[in-house]
Amino acid sequence: MSGVGHLRPRARRRGLVVVRLPDETLVYDLKRARAFCLQGRLARLWRWSDGRTTLAALVRRARRRLGAGAEDADTALVLGALNRLRRARLLEAPEPGPRPSIAERRAFLARAAALGGFALVEVAAPTAADAATCVTRLQCIAQGRNCGGEACCDGSGFCGGPGFSPCRCR
Repeated sequence: MSGVGHLRPRARRRGLVVVRLPDETLVYDLKRARAFCLQGRLARLWRWSDGRTTLAALVRRARRRLGAGAEDADTALVLGALNRLRRARLLEAPEPGPRPSIAERRAFLARAAALGGFALVEVAAPTAADAATCVTRLQCIAQGRNCGGEACCDGSGFCGGPGFSPCRCR
């Protein structure tokens, strides 16, 4: 993997909604309507990718700051993590760099699993129309116990249905 220490990865910032939580970071891609959950170490590596910091500097920072076991972080591990971010389109158009072989990907997965905190999970995200589905008070009363547990538009609760109490819309 020689000759890659000069790469300067840049985390994508435009068109994303980012929510930092104590142990993970949630990222929603507005353009592609996809949501991702980045575990702690991967989230920090993504935040550190500012387009100015070289890959070699990211490796040094990872060794110092990612916690227990991270002293084993090396270029291959950081490149593997960055490759995950690139495939999820969470990095700006990447500089041409080496694509990891299948063996390198397997080695990354084994080491990342041993260290922990490098998971990137795509989360199902409803479309805006699906997320906004609700029933009015009149619809709730008319449907009685036959509705499917939709949210009441006034925010007062849920329309009745299997596992739900009778309609409570005001």
